[in-house]
Amino acid sequence: MTEIRAVLTRRIVDPFDLWPVGEPSHDPVVLSKRMSPLEVGTAMAIIAEYNKGDDRDDVDTLRFLAEEHLVAPGGLLARDTATGVEVEPGCCCGLEDWRDWYGIVDGTPPWLGHNPEHVVRIEDGVARFWSGTGDVDAPPVEISIDELSDLLAAVQQDLRDFLGLVGEWATPYGTALAADLVASLDRQLRINAPQGPD
Repeated sequence: MTEIRAVLTRRIVDPFDLWPVGEPSHDPVVLSKRMSPLEVGTAMAIIAEYNKGDDRDDVDTLRFLAEEHLVAPGGLLARDTATGVEVEPGCCCGLEDWRDWYGIVDGTPPWLGHNPEHVVRIEDGVARFWSGTGDVDAPPVEISIDELSDLLAAVQQDLRDFLGLVGEWATPYGTALAADLVASLDRQLRINAPQGPD
């Protein structure tokens, strides 16, 4: 079975002291309804660090995130649950481009970043993803094009759930600010638009 998850890659400069975050880790942060408040804070810190400008206090940083054009480092992670083989988004891949995966239906593979460069081949109704090792003899992650719509609908629901958690997490900083932050992330990550490519 194959699963696709929306993830943020960790790029927090230690120490991060604007709000509580989780322990340092190289693992991606999976966005879903199962996130704790600490994990939501970690996700928001990743976005804040990646889009960092001048030093700001926590409220000013959240206002910045609610108003500016943002890049969310990460993307979609594909994993074969039977073999454990997975393909993570590479460097410079952004979660804001997650809808590019709908292009697989038309034979257009999504860009998955670089360092490493992944290999994607689409043929006979199946998209095959190899991690950026250059070894196409290794087992790939396979996604049936017939199942792609359901898999991406699950990604969209995970992102909607994440938005709800962001709203709860940010409310102590101000109800209006929390609403603006949720609206900004929704718009920039293209979460609640109808299913399909833009």
